[in-house]
This record gives sequence, structure tokens and C-alpha cells, in this order.
Amino acid sequence: MLAPCFAIQVGVPRMMQEVLRTLPMMADLIGGHMADLLAGVRSVADWAKRLKPSVLAEARYAFDAYMKGDTEPMKDFLRRCLRLWPVLEDHCQALAVAMFERAWEQEADLTDDQSVRRVLVRYARQGCDSERDHQIRGASIGYIPEGWEQRDTVPGPEDLVIPRLVPWAQQFETAPVRYVAGQLNEQEQALVRAWSENHPLTWPKASDLVQQDEAQGERARRKLHRLGKEWRRRENHRQELP
Repeated sequence: MLAPCFAIQVGVPRMMQEVLRTLPMMADLIGGHMADLLAGVRSVADWAKRLKPSVLAEARYAFDAYMKGDTEPMKDFLRRCLRLWPVLEDHCQALAVAMFERAWEQEADLTDDQSVRRVLVRYARQGCDSERDHQIRGASIGYIPEGWEQRDTVPGPEDLVIPRLVPWAQQFETAPVRYVAGQLNEQEQALVRAWSENHPLTWPKASDLVQQDEAQGERARRKLHRLGKEWRRRENHRQELP
């Protein structure tokens, strides 16, 4: 009785081995399944990518909104699509001008997002050229915040009284300017005042404004330089004294 049972026990594994030999390898089954799964994922990703608006479409949408007074889509486009940070109004204006003139379209492949993005970034960054101009003698000048109210420019009572009581040459807070202005005669003061209060008025035009000849303007200009050097010489001498 033992022999038949032993034969059955031995035969079953051999039969299973034969069956397994005719089946695909398990690794092949798993690999094929994963390949099908990844192919499905790729197709979904490609489908989603096709549904996503192109960079050109988003740029045109942002531009249309900007032209209607809504700046947020333009700022979002610059930040998200063109990856510019911080987003300045100069960027928005530069890109809006480029979109309006449409010359940039000749430099980009409008069917390629990377090409469109590369060209638009270059045009938007042109707005940063004026960023360096937001300084006076190295001091940065920021943008006017929203909601800021400018003070009334109408002169108050004190502004109207001071010119009548205090001579023009003595109205300056800076000592060198008071000294230089005080060394000018009445005609020279009128000419220098017209030149300084109407910047960037040239000296010849300032002379015409106060009905003086151009030579008088040139003389006043040279005298200002001479008086400025004299003031610095006096100050250096005073500081050297014990």
C-alpha cells in the first residue's frame, strides 16, 4: 500500500512542474501587467496635457484681462508660467506692450510652449530696465502703495507768508545753498531760481524765461561752481583749525 501512495505523491509535483513549464514566467506576467498599467497612465497624462491650455493661450487670456483693467491674471501668468519673482508692474507693462505689438510672435514657435515661454520671459524682463532708475543717489525709491493719498499741493497760509518775510536766498535749510544763493545779486538770483525750479530747464532757456541774455546764464552757471568750491574750501579750512 505504501508504494502506490508514494507514487502518487511523487507524481503530483512532476505534473505541476510540467504544467508550469507550459505557462509564461511569473515575471513576464507581472512585467506585462505593469507595462499595460504604465501605458494607461502615460495615455492619461498625455490626455491631461492636451487638455491643459498652452502658454500662448494663457498669455493671450492674461493680456485681454490686463487691457480691461484686471491685472491679477497677468501677474499670475508671470509668476506661474514665466516663473518671474517678484512680479513688478514694469514686468506687466512690458509684456502687455509686447503682446499688443505682436512683434515677438516672429521670434517664437507658437506651437511650442518652451519657445513661447523663452521669448515672453525675455520681453517681460525688459520691464526691469527701469528698475535701476528707481534710485536717487543710491537710495531706493519704492512704488506708491495702493490706497495712498497724496497730500494737497495747494499752498497753506505759512507757504504764502514765508516768501514775503524771508528772502529767497535764506529759505533753504542747507547751509551751503544758503551761502551760495546769498552771494548772488538780484538778477543772478532770478536766473538761478528759474533754472532750479524748472528742472531740466537749460541755462539758455532759463535766461529767456527771465528775459536775460544767454551770456548772463553762462556767467551765473560758472559763478555757482566757483561759489560751491569756495564753500568747500572754507569748510575744509574750518575743520582743520584746532
